[in-house]
Amino acid sequence: MTRLLHKTLNNYKVGSHKKEILPSRISDRDANEFERMFRLYFLRLAKFAYKYVGNASIAQDLTQSVFLNIWELNGEWNPPGTVKSYLYSAVKNQCLNHIKHKKIVEDWKTEEAIEPKWSQMKMDWESSDREIRLQEVINIAINKMPNKRREVFELSRNEGLTHSEISDVLGITKKTVENHMGNALLFLKDELKEWI
Repeated sequence: MTRLLHKTLNNYKVGSHKKEILPSRISDRDANEFERMFRLYFLRLAKFAYKYVGNASIAQDLTQSVFLNIWELNGEWNPPGTVKSYLYSAVKNQCLNHIKHKKIVEDWKTEEAIEPKWSQMKMDWESSDREIRLQEVINIAINKMPNKRREVFELSRNEGLTHSEISDVLGITKKTVENHMGNALLFLKDELKEWI
């Protein structure tokens, strides 16, 4: 992630996790509750958005626009599910809309084009530290996963979302999330068998 995102986002202190965010207070335009929600989630959501758009400034803008949209609802904000899952879904949708609008979606390269040759990797690995090599193998294995499975896995492992929250964010059933996670773990176990 770029320095700009870290520098800017470090100005936002993460809020307290002790009390649950109350949508009714935000609907009543309680500025303190809104600010608490913003401080609690902005950094995580901007990092989440960055994974979609790859640009720190755009990630911040998209995340901020979600919060602005909530504030401008003037008493009509009543999110289904948890506040956290709503915010992740809203940011994801904002990112996808941005990508569509800017027409930056490119066709995925063939698997051969994006994967380094195994023989080349072996030569590179001989001069690398074992931990660095292992992380590379893990990243390659994750990138081999089908898109939806990889997205479920990354939301769980990188963002710390529960299966229920992932279900809400992606609009799929909890059982489907569990299936994707099980398949992802089996796939990684098979891909990493030489390392285990």
